[in-house]
Amino acid sequence: MSKLKLGVLFALALGLALIMQAPAWLISQRLPELSQGEAELRDVQGTLWRGSAILHLPKHGLTLDKLTWRFRPLALPGLEWRYAVTIEDAELLATGGVGATFTGIVISEAQADMGARSATALFPLAATFSPEGKLTANIRKLSCANIRCDGDATLQWREAGLALAELRPLGDYQLAATFNAGRADYELKTNKGTLRAAGRGTWEPGKRPTFTGEVSAPPDQLPKLQGLLRLLGTPDERGVVRISR
Repeated sequence: MSKLKLGVLFALALGLALIMQAPAWLISQRLPELSQGEAELRDVQGTLWRGSAILHLPKHGLTLDKLTWRFRPLALPGLEWRYAVTIEDAELLATGGVGATFTGIVISEAQADMGARSATALFPLAATFSPEGKLTANIRKLSCANIRCDGDATLQWREAGLALAELRPLGDYQLAATFNAGRADYELKTNKGTLRAAGRGTWEPGKRPTFTGEVSAPPDQLPKLQGLLRLLGTPDERGVVRISR
């Protein structure tokens, strides 16, 4: 083998070794920019290929104790730089694949579980209603470039409860959303429970969400649900509130 070939092979091997040992703080330096200020990493340990950190969401005042990542090289043939990511915290447990492409971010086979009360840190307006129960979010695959996303996701709310309703729990509910070129079409349904809710709607960036559906309860349970139902509209004689917004 010629000296030139040996030199090229040595340079490639050295470059690969340096990349494999690249410190994890390289990720932490880029994350605030990539997330538009939504996320930052603290106490970063490990390398680009495998590591851990504390995840801080400054706009929501939320800090998650342990974020770990592991590089998944099998994703490279699809031109996607992908990691297996896990978040373990008293408030949240989440696992899934997170990848970067030339156009944006891809989330795949992801699941997150958290208490409804904890979710108010992400959605402050919900704190007004003191939600109770357990939330589970599932994403089969979601590709996003800025605020334009394509894919699907579901959110389940089990043993749901709200401050405006005396009845506990209200039931179990599911919201399924399909994203296409930035537009989200979603459907709400009741899996089980005394308070029944169903409907469909759409949402697009910069526009007000729409929803058409109904919420109902048995007449004998209406006294325990009056506060919540009156917030949504006026129940008819069958205890049904129709919503069109």
